[in-house]
Amino acid sequence: MMGYYAPYATSHDALDADERLHEEVANVARAVAKAVAALRAGTLHRADEGIEPPRAK
Repeated sequence: MMGYYAPYATSHDALDADERLHEEVANVARAVAKAVAALRAGTLHRADEGIEPPRAK
């Protein structure tokens, strides 16, 4: 686990060891790749399409 008060010199070791964080980043990369493919195919839709905002701007 990475901590705010950990020394900078060892914080990279904590980051490298955090496998769940690496998987979260990989999931984001997969989602972006899917979105790019959908955009190129002309089938990309907004994730909030059809959802009404609770407060009008």
